[in-house]
Amino acid sequence: MPGTTPNRGYNYPVPGDATNTAADIERLATQVDSDVEALEWISRPRPMAQFFGSVPNTIPGTAVSGLLTWQTQDFNTRAISGAPEDHLNGPTAVEEITGTATTALRVQYSGFWMVHAAAQLQSKISASGIDSAGIELVWSGAPSVVTARHYTHDITFAADRTHLLDLSWGLFMNAGDTISLRGVVGRSSLSNVLTFENRSITLLRMTET
Repeated sequence: MPGTTPNRGYNYPVPGDATNTAADIERLATQVDSDVEALEWISRPRPMAQFFGSVPNTIPGTAVSGLLTWQTQDFNTRAISGAPEDHLNGPTAVEEITGTATTALRVQYSGFWMVHAAAQLQSKISASGIDSAGIELVWSGAPSVVTARHYTHDITFAADRTHLLDLSWGLFMNAGDTISLRGVVGRSSLSNVLTFENRSITLLRMTET
């Protein structure tokens, strides 16, 4: 009966066992190899990404909402995948954006995700007919599936040059699901535009299930 190490449970021969040096070493090496691989997966970076939007997005006077766009990527972790030489070539946490008009951010791993977004409103809103402004997280592009929202009715902040709207939410997403950030304007009349300026969104997968 082989012995077992107290911490990781590796098997080793003890006096009285039938001697088969090659097989014993192979068994131990296989156990260590499998264990190290499992630990490597546990210690890999969490899938996470952050994107910025810097191109002003304007909701025209004839609309009450519009999806905000993303232009640059701050970070987007790449998972360990495949053979050792491919450990830096796994899928990124979120599908990389292309162009400057991307609105939907597609996650590439299933799990429970935390999402935080912030957007800066234009430094002065003085137009009549605009009663409120807000942002909403939209899941998988379905207009009816709004997971979180933040609205303000303080629309006369001419002296406040850093007026921000921000929100956070956690939800389970499957690989291939998308998250978008939508700007919203409440109106008593359809005429004046509303501009969303600098914005960011961060996605972090917390668990696999």
